[in-house]
Parts: sequence; C-alpha cells; structure tokens
Amino acid sequence: MQMPRLHRSVLPGRTRADRGALAAIELQGLSQEMTPARDDSAFGPRHLLAALDGLSAAVIEATGSWAFLTAERIQLIDAAHKLAWLLVRVNRSEAAIARAPDLAGTTRAIASATYRLRAVQELGEGADAIQPLFDLIVRIDQLLPRTAQLYQ
Repeated sequence: MQMPRLHRSVLPGRTRADRGALAAIELQGLSQEMTPARDDSAFGPRHLLAALDGLSAAVIEATGSWAFLTAERIQLIDAAHKLAWLLVRVNRSEAAIARAPDLAGTTRAIASATYRLRAVQELGEGADAIQPLFDLIVRIDQLLPRTAQLYQ
C-alpha cells in the first residue's frame, strides 16, 4: 500500500487555526506587487507575459491545495495546461500583441485572478475561482492575432 507516499506527494493544506494576520499581510503585499500601475502606456507584452507566468504558477500551486475538491483540481490541471500553451503563443506573437487594445485590462485581470486564486488557497471556497479562470483564458486567447490562436 502506497499511502505514505501519497501523503508526501500532496502539498499540505493549512487548517483555519493556522491562518493568521501574517497570511493576510502576505496576500495584501502580493496583490500590490502584482498589480501594475494604472497608466495604460506602461503596459506591454512583457507585463502580460510576467502576469501570465505568475498566474500559471498560482494555478500549479493550487492543484495541491486542500481548498479545492478533486474535481476542481482536475479543472485546475486543465487550466494549467491551457495557460502553458498561452504562454508559448503570447511569447511567439509578442509584437502583434503590443498593438492589442485590451492589453492593459487583460494584464490587470490576470493579476487580479492570481491574487484571488492565492486567496482561495488561504481562505478556502475554491469553487468560485474556477470559472473566472477559464473566462480569463478565453480573454487572453482573444488578444492573440488569428494565426496565433490556431494550434500549430
């Protein structure tokens, strides 16, 4: 029986008693670091790539969180796969994305989704974070030029 190995392979979750003011401070700091300035001219494809990379990392971390049910973890694994493919496609079409009209708004939405996903890991109630994540994936995909949207 492989139970000890199984327990080691899953990231440990925090109980409600373990959460304190320190966790809230860390999440607030994370939100401030990830949210770009409000000036739209400051946004570029590299900001989008950095935000997308942070969201991918948060999704991968969330697959081991006890705040999500097994079915939700499967959806998160699917989202992680789609985000990884989006990272590749955004990187390939960086020049075309620079002219996208919704670049700043999408970058802000990615930072917000990352913050929300990390907050879910700390506070629980994971079901509310899944659907907005998939909606965001569609929004990022629409930023790409038509040729970059097709799987190659």
